[in-house]
Amino acid sequence: MKKEEFINMCRRMVVEYYNRYVHMVDNPTITINNVNLLEIENSKDDIQEALLMVDIDPWLQYKVIYNPNAKNKKDQQEIISYTIYT
Repeated sequence: MKKEEFINMCRRMVVEYYNRYVHMVDNPTITINNVNLLEIENSKDDIQEALLMVDIDPWLQYKVIYNPNAKNKKDQQEIISYTIYT
């Protein structure tokens, strides 16, 4: 997967996850423009990892991992975790 395609996929996933599970009554729903890329890594096994942040909740960071070697599509791309920094 190309780098830009991976970054866009990660941003869409964070938006979907945030709007579904995280946003509170105080915070509006977000768009792709609210998601910032902090770091991106590529391993030797073609596994890509990205660390992202939502600008209205800067203490939450989301890690997305893409594994092209996974057996099915669902395992290939998913939000693995989010970390809260206070």
